[in-house]
Amino acid sequence: MGVRICSSTNAEDAQLPFRSAFARLLPHSTLTALGWLTAIGWQVYLASVCFLVGTIIQGLIVLNDPTYVYERWHGTLLSIAVIFFSIIFNTALASRLPIIGQSRTSRSA
Repeated sequence: MGVRICSSTNAEDAQLPFRSAFARLLPHSTLTALGWLTAIGWQVYLASVCFLVGTIIQGLIVLNDPTYVYERWHGTLLSIAVIFFSIIFNTALASRLPIIGQSRTSRSA
């Protein structure tokens, strides 16, 4: 079946979602499981990246402030702060994202 799926697509079809492109080739239960796995995968990805960024920030604080007392829950709070910052940045400032992109490219050119 893998050969059939690979041979039935063109480069132009690469932009189509998986479910609509292969809905006739796979059973509904498989497509439902793939959808759930994708959604859960994105949530796990977001949580792990935010936790990593929060603990990196905490590590930088530990390296630069000798009086800082390291607590594990500080990393969790920093992770939550990263999540809130990301949500606010991508929703409230969504209309300004092209301006930020243009200023970045104009400086590097």
